[in-house]
Amino acid sequence: MARIAALLLPLLFLAGCDLQALVDRFVPKEYADFSTEFLWLFQKEDYAAIEKSLDPKLAGPELRPRLEQMARAFPKETPKSVHVLGMESSMLKDVTTVDMTVEYEYSGTWVLASLRFVKTDEAKVVTGVNVRQRPESLARTNRFTLEDKSTAQYLVLAATILVPLIVLYALVLAIRTPIPKRKWLWIVFILFGITTLSLNWATGAATMAPISAQLFGAGFAKAGPAAPVVLSVSLPLGAVVFLMRRRRWIARAAQAPAAGGAATP
Repeated sequence: MARIAALLLPLLFLAGCDLQALVDRFVPKEYADFSTEFLWLFQKEDYAAIEKSLDPKLAGPELRPRLEQMARAFPKETPKSVHVLGMESSMLKDVTTVDMTVEYEYSGTWVLASLRFVKTDEAKVVTGVNVRQRPESLARTNRFTLEDKSTAQYLVLAATILVPLIVLYALVLAIRTPIPKRKWLWIVFILFGITTLSLNWATGAATMAPISAQLFGAGFAKAGPAAPVVLSVSLPLGAVVFLMRRRRWIARAAQAPAAGGAATP
């Protein structure tokens, strides 16, 4: 299993690179520029300009100390790289709410910033911002690795690999097996696993979706270039039931010609 899992590593790495390219391509330049320009004001300690872009509801005696604390998270040097890691947006009437996550790389440290702003026809107003230093990039924290994982995580990984193999094995046999009625329904039943367990590989947190179906009974996903890998595995009930009934169907098919031959004059 370790060899198979190791083969997944370069694929996941390439997927991460592709996801970053997709983020860079599909995040509107208007939103990316606004976010990075606003956050750059913290490094310049231009608090007047920051407060000018903030929602007036955030004003208060505690605002300036909080802004100064966030500004101290930015090292006094030019960042080596700046990446938009993700964006979410929603629209209600003529107001668009945008959540941005931006990561800055410096010498020996990273800064992760979360920014929320609302966009109207008149302006963009920041309604929330959070900045913190990190000892490593978010992508490295959430990287796919086999080190320091629990037994439960290894079991889910093994199931994620084995369940599609079981489904594929049963599918090939089903195509070749003389199923008495509605063979196509059995093939559909085999193809989908039911009741999905999802596991965040980085944190080990798991969720269960009792009413769900998943093609080939397993999969993995990344929500963004720095997001953790989420493994999902389902019960291959169709494949299991088919394999249990297959011998009976083969036996019946073998007896049918013999019975037909005995009845022939």
